[in-house]
Amino acid sequence: MTQKAGDPQISWMTIVGAISVVGLMTTGQWIVNRVQFDNIDKVATATNERLDKYLTKDEYKAYLAGEVTRFDSLSARVTTLEQQQVTTLSKLAHSPVEQATVDAINSAVDKRIDLIQQQITATSQANQAQIADLNRQIAAALIIIDNNAASPRKSAPTLPP
Repeated sequence: MTQKAGDPQISWMTIVGAISVVGLMTTGQWIVNRVQFDNIDKVATATNERLDKYLTKDEYKAYLAGEVTRFDSLSARVTTLEQQQVTTLSKLAHSPVEQATVDAINSAVDKRIDLIQQQITATSQANQAQIADLNRQIAAALIIIDNNAASPRKSAPTLPP
């Protein structure tokens, strides 16, 4: 073929250059996609690590059941002690002086039991506050997860020609 003046000339250098540019663009796009997928993995891993710090609903129910059992046990023990106290006092008090001492001890024990019951009530109220706080944190985490799942993903930036 003969070439006329003004005809485009395609040389092997032009073809190699074009293939190199296409290869660089493809490689760049692949790297951008890979980085985006790695970032998605990192965000998912971080989210899972944050959520693993919270108790599940079943774990929390088991914890509460254990606390109720513990409080019931303490209540039963206090009742048993009060019953034994009445029996023991009737056997120990032989004189009015001993009776006054025993009455003073009984009064001190009763005050101590009242203090323990107040502490149990305060602990129960604190647990209820912790439950409410935990529920708020779980709700916030679920809202964040829903928002992240619904947010549109940005497409890869286009490279200039």
